[in-house]
Amino acid sequence: MNPLDNLKTSFKGEIFDQTAFRFIYATDASEYREIPLGVAYPKNHEDIQQLIQFAQKHQIALIPRVGGTSLAGQVVGSGLVVDLSKYFNTISEVDVESQSVWVEAGVVRDDLNKKVHSLGLFFAPETSTSNRACIGGMFGNNSCGANSLIYGNTRAHVLEAKGFLSDGTFVHFKSIPKNSFQDHTFDQNSLESKIYKSLFEWLKIAETQEELKIHYPDPKITRRNCGYAVDELILSAPFQQSTKEQAAPEFNLCTLLAGSEGTLALITDIKVKLSPLPSPYQAVIAVHCDSVHEVLLGNLIALPFQPSAVELIDNQIIQLSLTNPSQQENISILRIDPLHPEINILAIEFTEADPSTLKSKYEHTILALKKEQIGYHHPILDHKTLSKIWQIRKAGLGIMSNWKGTAKPKSFVEDSVVLPEDLPSYFAEFEAICKEKGIPFVSYGHIATGEIHKKPVLDFQNPEHYNLFRELALMDAHLVKKYKGSISGEHGDGRLRGEFIPLLLGERNYQLLVQIKNLFDPNHILNLGKIVESPPMDQNLRETPAIQQAEIP
Repeated sequence: MNPLDNLKTSFKGEIFDQTAFRFIYATDASEYREIPLGVAYPKNHEDIQQLIQFAQKHQIALIPRVGGTSLAGQVVGSGLVVDLSKYFNTISEVDVESQSVWVEAGVVRDDLNKKVHSLGLFFAPETSTSNRACIGGMFGNNSCGANSLIYGNTRAHVLEAKGFLSDGTFVHFKSIPKNSFQDHTFDQNSLESKIYKSLFEWLKIAETQEELKIHYPDPKITRRNCGYAVDELILSAPFQQSTKEQAAPEFNLCTLLAGSEGTLALITDIKVKLSPLPSPYQAVIAVHCDSVHEVLLGNLIALPFQPSAVELIDNQIIQLSLTNPSQQENISILRIDPLHPEINILAIEFTEADPSTLKSKYEHTILALKKEQIGYHHPILDHKTLSKIWQIRKAGLGIMSNWKGTAKPKSFVEDSVVLPEDLPSYFAEFEAICKEKGIPFVSYGHIATGEIHKKPVLDFQNPEHYNLFRELALMDAHLVKKYKGSISGEHGDGRLRGEFIPLLLGERNYQLLVQIKNLFDPNHILNLGKIVESPPMDQNLRETPAIQQAEIP
């Protein structure tokens, strides 16, 4: 008898193990495909505890999932998918005074913002998939987006979290004052107490802290999701002393769980900090440039003027948009100039409390750009037209699927981050690697914070291109390490980049991550193979030379 049949009898939600459901849940938005045992839709906390007990008994992995928009294979695996999007989607009453709200993991980011908009608030971290990405997934990936220059990542907006440890214990994580930290390590029989005690013992060692500082990405890089955020955790009390200038933040395990991709705990409820709605006075300078390199130099000129966002949209996306019927109205804001065959857009957004400051900022920025001969056209988009440039930017991911031929832009080196001042050199080196291999690539992204989403165009039916998938990823990892950057800026490690974490962070730091995984999840039932002990990044791909594509007239 199928063990899942026994579980179904006492389960309040639904469990499906039919072939159709298993195939539907075999993929996310990444390049991976692996057939799971089935999918469970838990209805309440008791269902989740049953799933954990079942997983422990039968030694299977549980794969937490909500929107499935992950790009690094975070919710792909051979275990049992636990989809929280169906029943765990409640938004609690907003605490207007503290500007916070409890949400369940399956709440869609844009749905939350629709509810709190009338209160003059919003949940600031965003993704290009914000109309379908869920808060639980954003927490798991520590997501951010174009506005991270001002608002940072999801971790910065999480106050508390509730969920389950791998032994089925219900836990509530929140800030712990330094003087009561020992209270959390008193009960030596609980897994929660063991976690607090072990982390304190491991991370208080000076050599461990020094190793983290040496090998983790430059702390000035705000988008650094490579591995577990131990480098952030050691900045809190009780590891750091407060000074007159700055108080050390209180210890909060949410810091570590943000970006842990469901490998350490199964989180069901999250208390998030809300922000006042941004000022209505906004403008975008859509600087037309001849090359991506020119855009990257323009970014450095724009940043001192304190924009709210700076984004790159490269010529490849513009050309695809020109032929896309859904983008015709949006693309009309750009100037097609025969003297400039390439249109690479440097989009500089300003958000200010009054129109005069806004006008002053964009005028001074344009003067500075023209002085350095950056851009050949500098249109200013006001509140009536600026949404069009962001719609082109957001539609880029979908538009790229219209690339003609069997080769398509692939997401695998798209999440690398370096300091903005290093971007021109880093990009030139990556461009040279692709040119040597004869591979074109698309680029766009959040250059204000040092991230370019680079997507090489590969045909996985071609054995040479298939081999280049891992080869280019490894070369990019070495290049990122050279600049003390991160291979995971906002999309996470997952299956895709976990293999390269020892290279980026050093073997000693990687072994600390393995220790942490074993501490939280000794029997490895939570999202196995993500971040630590990941299989090779070219295993379980949706498409390989051995998989024959169907001929469709």
